Amino acid sequence: MKQKKFTIATKIFMLLLAAAPAFAKENLAHQVSFSETDVSDLSVELTAENLIIENSVNQEITVEVYTNNSKKIPDIECKNHVLKISGKKRVSFKIGEYCKVYIYVPKGKKFNNAKISSSSGDIQSDFLNAESAFISASSGNISLDSINSKKSEFSASSGDVKIGNLNSDSFNAITSSGNISVNSAKSQEAVLQTTSGNLKIDLFECESFSAKATSGNISAKSLKSDFFKIQVTSGDVDVGLKSIPMASSSINASSGDISLFVPKDEPFSVKTSSSSGTFRDRIKNNKVNSRDFFTSDYNNGGVQILLSTTSGDIELW
Repeated sequence: MKQKKFTIATKIFMLLLAAAPAFAKENLAHQVSFSETDVSDLSVELTAENLIIENSVNQEITVEVYTNNSKKIPDIECKNHVLKISGKKRVSFKIGEYCKVYIYVPKGKKFNNAKISSSSGDIQSDFLNAESAFISASSGNISLDSINSKKSEFSASSGDVKIGNLNSDSFNAITSSGNISVNSAKSQEAVLQTTSGNLKIDLFECESFSAKATSGNISAKSLKSDFFKIQVTSGDVDVGLKSIPMASSSINASSGDISLFVPKDEPFSVKTSSSSGTFRDRIKNNKVNSRDFFTSDYNNGGVQILLSTTSGDIELW
């Protein structure tokens, strides 16, 4: 009996020993630095590695790789003013193995082009300043605290896209089965789309705003846009307008509810339609049960906002 207990204990010890790398302290396996003036473009293509971009304490761009398998260190080179980081192709990570790539960039550095992609790793950045930024992740998350660019494009297949503060002339974000969240953004044109995720916005100011969700909810606490078009197929829409748009705008929900909050004392008109729902006008304290279009003016009327659902309710606050 004692011999059996010893055998079990020995097996457990051997298993823990084999898994030791998973609990080991992260190891700096490679480090290389480049002069800030030598780099104008950033090109990163990773596989299962996680990418973290942070501020540097000097005027150099430094790349650090933390891994417990030196064979997994990505290729790093700077050629023709392009800093290129490429993950190893067709290489899988075993249990306990890890690889993290850190890029330390001077705070005032602005790239011409920043193209970053990852197959199954996360992409995280404190800030990113570039003329154009293209960031994609197949099965990882994208998280940026701050981004400043003329053109910004984000895409994730089965991960989330999370933006803290954004300043961009053109902003495009799309996910297949992940959520999109934006804390604060200013843009001339914005297009956001998710297939089976939610879209959440705290503050967004732009000239043209388009948002679409196939099987998720869309929520915008404070939206200021000259024009907006919002569509959901099987979800709810909850929007608060910071100001009335300058051009006719619309919100459509096929099988969900719509709640629209408008600023007081601004002139506008509403046109509603619901096949099997109701329109509750909280401003005029009115309730309409009608399958036909219903129109109403506020503060002598103005730009028309179309609110339509197939099998949901509409509320105006």
